[in-house]
Amino acid sequence: MNFLKKVSPYFLAPFLAVVIFGIIFQIWKVDLTIPSFGYNADSLFYLFCIKNIVDTGWIFTNSYVGLPHITEVFSIYDFPIQSDLFDLAVFKILSLFTSNSVLIANLFFILSYALIAFCSFVVFRVFKISIFTSTIISVI
Repeated sequence: MNFLKKVSPYFLAPFLAVVIFGIIFQIWKVDLTIPSFGYNADSLFYLFCIKNIVDTGWIFTNSYVGLPHITEVFSIYDFPIQSDLFDLAVFKILSLFTSNSVLIANLFFILSYALIAFCSFVVFRVFKISIFTSTIISVI
């Protein structure tokens, strides 16, 4: 019981962040199976990565990309990808539950609000800021 009392504030900030996100974006009206939060710039590359993870298991090679006059397997080994692969690992975990790449991208976008609130709450608690203040600042 004491452990639950210590851990529960760490889940309050992410929960509130997702609830406020849902209210602001009226998530109950949004169809998450279509690109709802952006369909340009980097989101196109990440949709490609997610679709590649769903189809082939990871992002580095794809035999389904229809590139004209190329007979070998498409690979992005030379393409600079960020140094940490945390987001790609989350895409992989989400792909275990659904094969819709747009749904995975939208769920990751919503999940990122909870992750940011959680990480900022942990940092504020490390600096000995009160639970109430840490929660409010993390949600903001």
